[in-house]
Amino acid sequence: MLVNHAISVSCLLGSALWALSADAEEIRYPTYMPANSVLGLAQNIELVVDDQVSDNCWTNSSSIRSSIFLLMEQNDMRVLDYEPAFNNWLTPRVVLAALGGRSNNGQCYVSGRFLVYFHSSTTLGGANGGQEFSFPTIATVFETDAVFLNSGNANDQLGDFLNGAASEYLARVISSRRSEQFEAYLEAYPPHNDLPISTADWQEYLDSLTGSDNN
Repeated sequence: MLVNHAISVSCLLGSALWALSADAEEIRYPTYMPANSVLGLAQNIELVVDDQVSDNCWTNSSSIRSSIFLLMEQNDMRVLDYEPAFNNWLTPRVVLAALGGRSNNGQCYVSGRFLVYFHSSTTLGGANGGQEFSFPTIATVFETDAVFLNSGNANDQLGDFLNGAASEYLARVISSRRSEQFEAYLEAYPPHNDLPISTADWQEYLDSLTGSDNN
């Protein structure tokens, strides 16, 4: 009896272990990407100038934007000519920003910033069929800044700084796509060339839904 009981227990344990092993084989764990891999997902950008400089301390923001526009396009980063409805990892917002003015001694004090970010969210809750809560956030993927002092204006300084920052950002984008994990991702999910929906088209779509409800 003891021998038979022992054999039965062994068989049960063996069956349980086999079942656990089979379940384990079915579990597919995610591939964890290297740091900053999200940079490589960008296919388009929204290029924005945030000019908060007074007293003629920055007068060539348009030409700087044009040079960075060209730099992005030359490196296969499509610059949108409209406002996208959503800024996400495929379409981040690139901000060329400067803040400053002329002091009482006639010197221009200007703080410049090159910023790349997109909107994201974190969802919490939902366990056991409970309510989920989505928390919006802004994900900054690249940022650099500098302060300049000049008796005339900061045009050349801001131009060198912002163009250099754009080059560094693009270099990191290209570098982030070279990992084996990222190449595996691109093989599984090739990039598409579809343009993101514009804010105007998205609003038109929302208005059409409202109109349908009223009818």
